[in-house]
Amino acid sequence: MLLIAAAAVDEGVAELARSMGELGPTLLLSPAGKAPPGVDAAVAAADLTTAEGAARDWLAAEHMHDPVDVLVTVPAPVPESPTKVGDVTDELWSVCLRDNLSVAAHAARAAVPGMIRRGYGRVAMVTWRLDEPAGYVELATACGAVRHLARTLASEVGEQGVTVNAVSVAPGRLPDAAPAVRLLCSPDSGFVTSEALVPVRGPA
Repeated sequence: MLLIAAAAVDEGVAELARSMGELGPTLLLSPAGKAPPGVDAAVAAADLTTAEGAARDWLAAEHMHDPVDVLVTVPAPVPESPTKVGDVTDELWSVCLRDNLSVAAHAARAAVPGMIRRGYGRVAMVTWRLDEPAGYVELATACGAVRHLARTLASEVGEQGVTVNAVSVAPGRLPDAAPAVRLLCSPDSGFVTSEALVPVRGPA
């Protein structure tokens, strides 16, 4: 089973879920526990903002559905407007780290033990690629941390049959990650781990 963990499920997440169909049944895990119309996926509400909540709700989701072999974490929506670094409040900083880095970390920490026990797992952490990060210092920091999380976790779990990679896409273009995620999460991708892929979007 493929599980997509998100701070919020929006149309970008829905399109990514639709694009992942060939990897098997999909489960969306998010605080709201709701999916946009037209998404053929099971949905479960989960507290991904704490390690305890993520572990508890992960086990409940696997009990209600199937063991998860593939985890895809996705970033929170990009803020509508930039914020100069001097105007970034503690609340904005904390929310950005929580909804991007903490969600990815808590989901991975909940998923990896079961993957290790079964000797197989694929983790893909999707994040934003900020080519012009001015005004988004908090987001650029969180996204960079997610990429480092993927690479360091990969070194820890690689010997147990679990691969961990990152995929960076342009802000607001979450579905562009689908081809790379399918590659990284396929059964034949065991030789690819600790990578940070940047998909190049072809002509329309």
